[in-house]
Amino acid sequence: MRSPSALLLLLSLFFSCLHSSVSLSSLYKGSSISVEDESDHLISSDSSFTCGFYKVGTNAYSFSIWVTNSIDKTIVWTANRDQPINGRRSRMWLHQDGAMVINDADGSTIWSANTSTPEVDRAELLNSGNLVLKNPNGRILWQSFDFPTDTLLPQQLITKGKRLLSSIGPGGFSSGYFILYFDSDNVLRMMYDGPEISSVYWPNPDLDLWGNLRTSFNSSRLAFLDEAGWFSSSDKFNFSASDMGLGVTRRLTLDFDGNLRLYSLNESTGLWGISWEAFAQECNVHGICGRYGVCVYTPKPMCSCPPGYEVSDPADWNKGCKPKFKTSCDSQQVRFVELPYTDYYGFDLNYTQGISLEECRKICLKDCSCGAFQYRVGFCYAKGELFNGRRTPSFPGTIYLKLPKSLEVQEPSKFNESEPVCNSSQGEVVIGSSEMCGGDSLYCDGLVMGGRDDLWVGDFVDFRLDGKFNWKQATTMVEIGMSCLEDDRNSRPSMSVIAQTLLACEPSTLLLLSLFFSCIHSCFNLSSLYKGSSLSVEDESDHLISSDSSFTCGFYKVGTNAYSFSIWVTNSIDKTIVWTANRDRPVNGRKSRMWLHPDGTMVIKDADDSTIWSANISTPEVDRAELLNSGNLVLKNPSGRILWQSFDFPTDTLLPLQLITKGKSLLSSSGRGDSSSGFFVLHFDSDNVLRMMYDGPEISSVYWPNPDLDLWGNLRSNFNSSRLAVLDETGLFSSSDKFNFYASDMGLGIMRRLTLDFDGNLRLYSLNESTGLWGISWAAFAQECNVHGICGRYGVCVYTPKPMCSCPPGYEVSDPADWNKGCKPKFKTSCDSQQFRFVALPYTDYYGFDLNISQGISLEECRNNCLKDCSCRAFQYRVGFCYAKGALFNGRRTPNFPGTIYLKLPKSLEVQEPSKLNESEPICNSSQGEVVIGSSEMFTNGGSKEYTQCGGDSLYRNGLVEKMGGRDDLWVGDFVDFRLGGQFNWKQATTMVEIGVSCLEDDRNSRPSMSVIAQTLLACE
Repeated sequence: MRSPSALLLLLSLFFSCLHSSVSLSSLYKGSSISVEDESDHLISSDSSFTCGFYKVGTNAYSFSIWVTNSIDKTIVWTANRDQPINGRRSRMWLHQDGAMVINDADGSTIWSANTSTPEVDRAELLNSGNLVLKNPNGRILWQSFDFPTDTLLPQQLITKGKRLLSSIGPGGFSSGYFILYFDSDNVLRMMYDGPEISSVYWPNPDLDLWGNLRTSFNSSRLAFLDEAGWFSSSDKFNFSASDMGLGVTRRLTLDFDGNLRLYSLNESTGLWGISWEAFAQECNVHGICGRYGVCVYTPKPMCSCPPGYEVSDPADWNKGCKPKFKTSCDSQQVRFVELPYTDYYGFDLNYTQGISLEECRKICLKDCSCGAFQYRVGFCYAKGELFNGRRTPSFPGTIYLKLPKSLEVQEPSKFNESEPVCNSSQGEVVIGSSEMCGGDSLYCDGLVMGGRDDLWVGDFVDFRLDGKFNWKQATTMVEIGMSCLEDDRNSRPSMSVIAQTLLACEPSTLLLLSLFFSCIHSCFNLSSLYKGSSLSVEDESDHLISSDSSFTCGFYKVGTNAYSFSIWVTNSIDKTIVWTANRDRPVNGRKSRMWLHPDGTMVIKDADDSTIWSANISTPEVDRAELLNSGNLVLKNPSGRILWQSFDFPTDTLLPLQLITKGKSLLSSSGRGDSSSGFFVLHFDSDNVLRMMYDGPEISSVYWPNPDLDLWGNLRSNFNSSRLAVLDETGLFSSSDKFNFYASDMGLGIMRRLTLDFDGNLRLYSLNESTGLWGISWAAFAQECNVHGICGRYGVCVYTPKPMCSCPPGYEVSDPADWNKGCKPKFKTSCDSQQFRFVALPYTDYYGFDLNISQGISLEECRNNCLKDCSCRAFQYRVGFCYAKGALFNGRRTPNFPGTIYLKLPKSLEVQEPSKLNESEPICNSSQGEVVIGSSEMFTNGGSKEYTQCGGDSLYRNGLVEKMGGRDDLWVGDFVDFRLGGQFNWKQATTMVEIGVSCLEDDRNSRPSMSVIAQTLLACE
């Protein structure tokens, strides 16, 4: 019989071995994966996928997931694709607080999962290739499937906000320029999004939605690949793998060349075969040959430079070509070189029809910004930018390139060509094809102490001393303070030098000097926070203030025991927030802090020490955080160079000199008094035009500029390479798409902010420094009902004369406190056409989401079409045009609208008359305490100018007067500082509201005198 000790040893070894075998796919809290151990990784339980550090260059590693059995260990996901780490001492940690982070050799955080909660139990690599964080019960708290890189795996979703982004090039793993995403009209698209231009190239941009067999009528914005090889998208696009069936490892990859391909793995060879691709003709991909470059077939696709141009960088065709000449506006010095069968797609300066070749030539010759023109059978396109070049024998047009007469050029048939553009990934064969693309999927190819008169040292001394202080001692203290602020740390005095200087002062004044030093330290550090320091949520005075006191930064109460870390305008009466770090994740009012750690990371910690937010930078080079006079919170190095700035991450507000560029947008707040993220967005769209869009939980809908007009009709241009918009300090706003406006009080010296308000309107505000109130000096919409999505699904925006949300007959409000949720039907839907009738809503429109459009038919024919279609909820009819509606969003009613909506309702349902719609409270169209500068009307009633002022809590004054008698309809507490936590005298608050409203009477003689107000106040308890 074995001894107990020997049996215990055997059991211990057995369980250790068992633990090792079952833990391959999981990593528990407190554990890590090392870059130096090649065997240190996670493997899915069926061994299909491996996760760990992957070598992407010399001493450069990414943390990735790859297909285990592929011959090239094909990567399908990467955490830090643009920030590879060192091959020594780097680790991926799953910390005890639930944070999953990648640390570089110097300890800096390169990447972190956007979750940090003690609920996390382990990281696990699933058989699907999905890396997840789970709690002890197995619930997924975070997953890599929500953050795809260039590859989609079966059952992984592309939805609103998720996209595929190609790699940069052959053998390169960093981010490239091609994107697969759901666009603002809910259609799945591919776009070249380069450093200079953006250009949509799939589906065919020459066709409309119907021509591309797509629809924008969808509420899911969802696309996925199933395990059998079937791809389906909510815009009605779908395809299947040529080897469709179960049991095959597949991946859908947006390759570096901009083509979307479905690959299937041959398990016996480890090679990938192409089982579907978006483009058979590679030259149809935009941007592939860069600026001026032309994609040609010889017969392989190859990049070339046209006559007069040469390759910018033979190793990188993204950089395109460069001219061999200097441009000139002297029309006598240029000529045109003909490039037949060639096109540069898009970026037309203008388009003219029915003119001769010679007339087209003259148009381009006279325009200095015209670099070429395209002509075909009476159609003339003047080109401002030459991108997306391609040459194919089937193209019916010709490009005429403007070149200097003095420049000798080679014949167009002898373009300077590159190696062919290879159209697939490493080690593939096209299934059903005899051709292979080999290789590596390559292009097989202040203050100055010197001036005593300029520095009044007394400014730094507590004014309560009334000038009674020792000038010499004060000067010494200022000099010490200034020397401590030297950019060069080596030039700053040591503590021993400071101590000796202080001790040289008279002992009797040491206490004064100590207090004074404390004061001057406070003065010099108001706008800065140095490494190792923090700001506490519990200390209301613990904040940063810009040196001119215009802006304050710190914790801001946004609810009961809920705080955001924000920047606000110091002198505004409501402390208006202009930026928030954690707008959707407020922290606790106890023990929460904003830290600037010694490693340079700036983080917000909640009461449980979990990380709620962090700046996307972590480097020991960071020296301090500083709030600038512009309202920009920055991280600087010791020499003052900005390493990170809040201006790069706007919330709902743009400040003067802050830029909106590609990838930056304004996102409205959720509602009045609610600073969390809402549904309205101001951004540069994929065609380089600045737009506003309702981007709700169900639909997306562009509403500005006017969606009924084209670019020319809206006075916009998509011919721009900067995608930049800015508000300057005088109140002039300008955008690279040629849109601009200016403040009605234009000029310097005024505090301004451009805010995308919760109601979807974009407004420019100017601050009255004496009152602290904001005035509107410009607004995008005078008619608020033109904003999409404002009344939710089925809701209708009406003017009475104020804009109000209403529900149509047969519907009721979903949530009276939140019109984003719209209305809900009072009936169950049915496909039995015999059970339905139509109710006419004149002057009403539900914009967009048409199932189909018919022209030249009668009202009765339109009615029958909708009746037969189960998905048709209503139809609009106007003068022979019939629009069948599948979804009812963006409802609005206005007397000047020439159409009628016919709503499909059950015959059995009793409904009220359309003229008696169930209306809500009016939608106020501005922020707290504003008046419109330079305007006498906000809304009009039958042409009469009725001035409406939004006072108090953004309620209409007239509405307040009507509600004063009804306590149930007016929550006076809305006007009381929420920091009182509801602890106030109701009678006194009501009296104050009544006084405030009476002071807003249009008739000055009806306003109470100061003596009456005083008597009223004295009558309060």
